[in-house]
Amino acid sequence: MRLTSVGQFKALFRSRFVKNVALLGGATLIGRGVALMSLPLITRLYSPIDLSGLAVFTAIVSGLAVIVCLRFDVMIVVPESDKTGANLLALSLLSTVTLSVLSIPVMMLFLSQGWIDIPRVSGGMAWLVALGLFLSGCYASLQSWTTRRSRFVDVSITRVSQSIFGAAATVGSGLIGWVPHGLYAGRIVNMGGGSWSLIKGVAKHDRPIFRDLSYHSMSRTAAAYFNAARLSSTEALLNTGSQQASIILLAVTTGPAELGHFFVAQMVMFIPLRLLGSSISQVFLPLASRAQTQDELRRLFARTAWGLITTAVLICVPIALIAPFTFGVIFGAEWMDAGRLVVWMLPWSAFQLISYPLSAVMHVSMRQGTHARLSAAGACLRIGAVVLVGNHLPNFAIEAFCIANAIFYILSTIVYYNNISSFKSIKN
Repeated sequence: MRLTSVGQFKALFRSRFVKNVALLGGATLIGRGVALMSLPLITRLYSPIDLSGLAVFTAIVSGLAVIVCLRFDVMIVVPESDKTGANLLALSLLSTVTLSVLSIPVMMLFLSQGWIDIPRVSGGMAWLVALGLFLSGCYASLQSWTTRRSRFVDVSITRVSQSIFGAAATVGSGLIGWVPHGLYAGRIVNMGGGSWSLIKGVAKHDRPIFRDLSYHSMSRTAAAYFNAARLSSTEALLNTGSQQASIILLAVTTGPAELGHFFVAQMVMFIPLRLLGSSISQVFLPLASRAQTQDELRRLFARTAWGLITTAVLICVPIALIAPFTFGVIFGAEWMDAGRLVVWMLPWSAFQLISYPLSAVMHVSMRQGTHARLSAAGACLRIGAVVLVGNHLPNFAIEAFCIANAIFYILSTIVYYNNISSFKSIKN
């Protein structure tokens, strides 16, 4: 379907856009609510040092997961042709398998040389990282395809099930004394749970689309999208990768216990935000790709930005206000310091919620190069803040990291809006 007038565009925004955001956002909030309710149990079953190890593991997997599909997963929703989208799905899954396997010897080298230290966990970590990458890549690819086919209910169900089963695995493992390994089991379930149900949906509804899939069609699609994939992968690695690398540096600078507090504070502050932002992004991206003119895209950007600002204020401010006084009661006395860190995360979390969904403008405008340069600046800002402050005032390294992130996401939102002028409707 193509939008032929501003009136139709507004109607689509008010109906389908809001409906799909509500569906995905509602499932996100339910799933994240389950995770939040389980957190007081987790903080009593696992120590700050245990959770610092999970923070390092999550940073490694999350930092690499953004490129394990070589960003073909992000592009699945962009082309008008379903056959092109199917080829992008195949390329995304192939990239996932290849890079997950290649990560094993790399992780073995890093662990054997002591370049990465995960407290209280020894053998098998390289294989666990590879499994996390594989499941994350498969889910991201299948989720993008399912979103393209407008089966938002299927995506919503998987999000809820991920949180329920991930929390159950973590808490159950802690209760039987499988500490700290239960943290990693729960995280793995949370990363890739639901992929099988999405596969069944593809097999049931989309099988005819994949009948013409071939090596030659995949090669043509890869060639057509190679430059965009290369630039987008660079941008993602610089952006998310630098953020996760900073967390690994924080483990060295601040010590494992303080990183554990940071990790819990981050979970509380970002649990209701990150997947909400992801839900909005998944609906915003295909809608933005259907826009016919720069004015239509600019209107969508402005409306979405205003809604995100309102949401950020309603969610972030109350959490930051009550956190310093309630963390010790809710999570246990040893977690009081995490409540203080939540206050420092307020600007970062709010501006990230606003910025992240709107970054889709860079994909539909084919401005991946600009996005990569922006992310490079963000990487320098984050890592530079951690290294500089960590060397001179290590007790304030986490606070400096939070401020650097807030500055980056403010600048990013401005850049995204300015690049709408480069938008041209994609028809292939």
